[in-house]
Amino acid sequence: MRTCATPAATNCSGCSARARSRPRSRCPSRCSAPSKPRPTAAPTGPVLLSGKGDALTRGAASRLLHRVVLEAGVTSPGSPHTLRRTFCTARLISGVPLRDMQYAMRHADARTTIRYDMARANLDRNAAHSVAAYLAGMAIG
Repeated sequence: MRTCATPAATNCSGCSARARSRPRSRCPSRCSAPSKPRPTAAPTGPVLLSGKGDALTRGAASRLLHRVVLEAGVTSPGSPHTLRRTFCTARLISGVPLRDMQYAMRHADARTTIRYDMARANLDRNAAHSVAAYLAGMAIG
């Protein structure tokens, strides 16, 4: 395998050569492609800020959401968990695999995530329906 002079722990974006430890800005292996940038560290600090620029607490975020829900004229109560539940339910209905949603929701057990799947009783998601649809497509084509 040829060796590229891109920074260590990266691959050349042009020739896919394995990296050496000596850093250079371009690949010398005839491709002249710039090296891939190293991933940066995740940003730290608060996600939401108050009007003063301080970190928004959980209670303050909840109160802010309640105020937005009332101003929007929504009659049912809204909470941060309502948004979380809606996110999970909508993604499961749209076909995102259960394991992916379990990871996104940070649930330790898949049974917790299954509770958010409102369409699990939908017959269109049954394996027998998928096989029948496949066979019907074969008969037509």
